[in-house]
Amino acid sequence: MIIYESQFIQLEFDKETGLSLVTWSPNSINMDESIYKTEMMNYLQATLKAKPDRTIIDTRLLNFPISPELQTWTNETFFPPILGIGLTKA
Repeated sequence: MIIYESQFIQLEFDKETGLSLVTWSPNSINMDESIYKTEMMNYLQATLKAKPDRTIIDTRLLNFPISPELQTWTNETFFPPILGIGLTKA
């Protein structure tokens, strides 16, 4: 089941297996810093609501360069709550 979708990213969740699949779109080339942060917060909220056990993140089509500053923001804002639910990579 799709739990979040935009022109930049799609999140799917299989309740039976507890697995989430995150797929970035080639449209990510059109993102800017503000859009990236919004997408990551939407990703976070959908994930916290679904509470998957494991995840697969497909970044092969991610065309947005994540600056060192955005990497820091992601590490400080996004990862702590995600790791707090016990999510691991599949």
